[in-house]
Formats: sequence, structure tokens, C-alpha cells
Amino acid sequence: MRRKITKEEFKKKADASYTSINDLILRRKKIKAAILNSNAVTKINMHEKEMTIAEVIDLKGMIVYYKSLLNKMITQRDISVAKVNVNNSKVEAYIDKMVSDAYSNKDGKNIIKPEEYAAIADPYRERNEWVLVDPLGITEKIESLQNFIEEFEKLKTMRDKKLFYGLGVSVFNPDEDFMKDPEAFTIYLSLLGLSCELYIKSLLYQEQEPETVSWKSGHNLSELFEKLTKSMQLKVQSDFARYFPELHFQEELKKVDLFFRKFRYAYELDGYSVNLYIAQVILRILKSL
Repeated sequence: MRRKITKEEFKKKADASYTSINDLILRRKKIKAAILNSNAVTKINMHEKEMTIAEVIDLKGMIVYYKSLLNKMITQRDISVAKVNVNNSKVEAYIDKMVSDAYSNKDGKNIIKPEEYAAIADPYRERNEWVLVDPLGITEKIESLQNFIEEFEKLKTMRDKKLFYGLGVSVFNPDEDFMKDPEAFTIYLSLLGLSCELYIKSLLYQEQEPETVSWKSGHNLSELFEKLTKSMQLKVQSDFARYFPELHFQEELKKVDLFFRKFRYAYELDGYSVNLYIAQVILRILKSL
């Protein structure tokens, strides 16, 4: 039977919870400000041009206009080229008719020398041939714009987080849709680590007398895991081995161990690799116990 708490203890816990929430809000504000400042000064090379990350992010809203321009240029070029080709085919057909009419024998056979053909064809072709007028060099501009858009789309996949918000985080097996919002993604990773911590602590709470617990504070998942009973540790390791028989559970847990501590201060990161799927499996196993 759990011990009842006094009003003073309840007030102390309520005050602590309220302070903790406000601290998290303030921390989020500081992280956001740090990210914005970093984006304003951190530069990358894109399409042979140096741009700040803030400019690249702003480009996300403008890329639709570049795509529209590209489609319009391609359409206009293709229509113009087709029109020139069709009309030049008509010119050549008319030249053939004029030459045929001018040099046909009475029996209908054409005996035409090259110079005779040129005497009729060249002047007419010079006066009537269609030529594509392209002051912009549109084919080169289309190719350049296509390369620009393709390069941006590679950035937009956000497999390298440093290009978008300076966190230096690379992710393996990502959920692309979820990762479209970098701020939400770092919050997700932080909460994933915290969730693992809380699930382990809940197991410890069930296994030990509440008055004897010594693990209420601290976020080291590996140390918390070692405090579980051997049978529970073996159960978790066995479930993990069903997913990843070639991996060692404690080694993978150490990587998740850093999620909550590191991603709460994501703007301070300078390179970190995350296997999201393995971390999600660990959380799923702990949740199922």
C-alpha cells in the first residue's frame, strides 16, 4: 500500500512540476533563437553560389515559382521548335515541287543536276526558311535551372540535418514525412529518449519498494537498466535479439541513452548519428513489458 503524501509534499511537487514546465518552455525559446542565429550565419554552397541556411530555408517557399518557370520555358521552347520544324518541312516540300515542275521531261522523269536544284532551292530557302530566335540561350538556361532545382531537392530530403539547421545530425532509416519538420524531429528524438527512461523507471518502481529507490533522478539508461532484475534484463535482451540478432542490446541502448540529454540542447550538437529504427524498437520492447 502506497504511503499518503502530506499537503506540503503535494505543494512541493506541484511547484516543481510548474517550474519544470516553464523551464522547458524557456529552453525551447532559447533553442529556437540559437537555431535562427545559426541559420543566419552558417553558409553552404549550392549551385556554385554561397548561401546562408536561412536563405535555403526561405527558398523552400520559392521553389514552386522556379518549377513553374522551368515548365513554362520547356513548353515554350518545345512549341517553338516544333513550329519551326513543321514550317521548314513545308518549305522543303514546296522547293521540291518547284524544282520538279521546272525540270521535268515530257515523259514525267526528273533529270536534275545539283546546280539546277540549288539555283531554285537556295534563293527560296533563304527568303522563307524558319529560324528559331533564341536571345536567352534557353536550352542552357533550362539545364541550369533544372540542376538548381535538383540540387535543392537533394537538400530538401534533409538526410544531412546540418544543411538545414546546423545540428550536424545524420539519420539512418528515417521516416521521410516525419523529418520534414526539423524542429519537431529533434523534439521527437528527445522525447523518445525520455520515454525509454520512464518505461525503465516504471519497471524499477514495480520491482522495488518506493521508499528504497535511488534512481529517481538521472537519465543514464544503461545504469538504470543494470538496476533491473536479471530476469527482466534477459527478457528485454531476448526480445531485442528477435529483431537484431547480430547486435548487442547494451551497446545500442547507450546510443539511445544520449537522446534526451543531447537533443534537449540540439543547437549545441556538432555531429551525431542516429539509427531511428533501432531506437524505436527499443522503445517498443520497453513499452510492451
